[in-house]
Amino acid sequence: MLSGLPMAIEKGMRRALVISACVLLGAVCVVEATGYAWLLSPVLEGSSRDRFGRVAGADFRAFHAAAHFAYAGEPDAAYDDARMTSFQRELFGESTGLIAWRYPPPTLMLIRPLGVLGYASAFALWVALGLLALGVAAFSVSRRLDVTAVVLLSPCVAFVVVTGQIGLFLAALALAGLGHLKRSPLLAGLCLGALMCKPHLALLVPVALLAGRQRRAFVGACVMVLALCLGSLALLGPEPWTLFVRDLLVHGAAAFTEARVEWARIPTTYILARQLGAGASAAWVVHLGLALVGVATLVRGWRRPGATDGQRALLFVAATLLLVPYAWDYDLVILLAPAVLIYRERRGRLTPLVALALVVMASVGIWLRFAVDAVGLQLFPLLWIALLAWGARDASWRAAAHPRSAQI
Repeated sequence: MLSGLPMAIEKGMRRALVISACVLLGAVCVVEATGYAWLLSPVLEGSSRDRFGRVAGADFRAFHAAAHFAYAGEPDAAYDDARMTSFQRELFGESTGLIAWRYPPPTLMLIRPLGVLGYASAFALWVALGLLALGVAAFSVSRRLDVTAVVLLSPCVAFVVVTGQIGLFLAALALAGLGHLKRSPLLAGLCLGALMCKPHLALLVPVALLAGRQRRAFVGACVMVLALCLGSLALLGPEPWTLFVRDLLVHGAAAFTEARVEWARIPTTYILARQLGAGASAAWVVHLGLALVGVATLVRGWRRPGATDGQRALLFVAATLLLVPYAWDYDLVILLAPAVLIYRERRGRLTPLVALALVVMASVGIWLRFAVDAVGLQLFPLLWIALLAWGARDASWRAAAHPRSAQI
């Protein structure tokens, strides 16, 4: 009896820590969701502004303006900063700054129907569709209503609703794609291929699928990319593609040299290196070096026959965040994909450290600005490295696959 007491106490403490982490996440979910619902409630009454008088939706200004031009038969105007500025100021006042459109023509094609609606109606519909897509993806993967509810109420989702609503769709596609690779590889490939609506988040899709020998998923991804590209060419014409590539080359480079005020919202290795005093060339060397490590780790992990869905999803997202030099805080909502899959695999045998990691992944976007402001540095690339290292550890995932040795 006495010899077993320390083990019983240890297991009890570990269980208490796991429960505490879950309660903490639940409490944060309720508070954040309630706060943001209050903030955006005027939209349901037809207003284009939130409770503080700011334009609701932030990033959605660009989506609404671009959809308006596309619906009016002028898709080229979405890539014209002068016309976008004029349209936004006409709606929201002369002091309104430009939120530019930097997405590829397939994304413009998909949002085109929103152009028939006014700003408030279009924003409400866009958010509702995004939440529906994410909820369906979460339930289809987890088969649990409680998990679906936590996903929809998670802090990063609340943050994305206010800042960059397309993140809801990207998280849904990543979760469905990475979560259905074994059960429905063709469907998974179609979802992962649709990530090209935000191209930098889809860069490692072909690498991962080929490394994991996911041939049917790879075909599905290629079919989706081809369908989106040909559809946009047929509906919008070739000119938007020319303008998109031009903007990518011109404004993409400017983002690294002229947008220092926004660096707090760009959690990439390049930005961290620049903040530490490295010149542009040195920062690129550091960034590319870590990106190559991330890609190599992803390939090794996806090639491993015993890799779990959660492990592969974690490696994919962490390697992607290390690879891209330009990503926004609302892009971090894709961390929900590995979080849900890891929970699905380890439910009932979570360790305190894993529970904490899931809480962090479900709320990292909302913490980003506060953490960077407090420290003065964009330290989140260190988290991507930690997540990549965790995904690469064979032992922890083997323990998850054999619950007798990992149960608490």
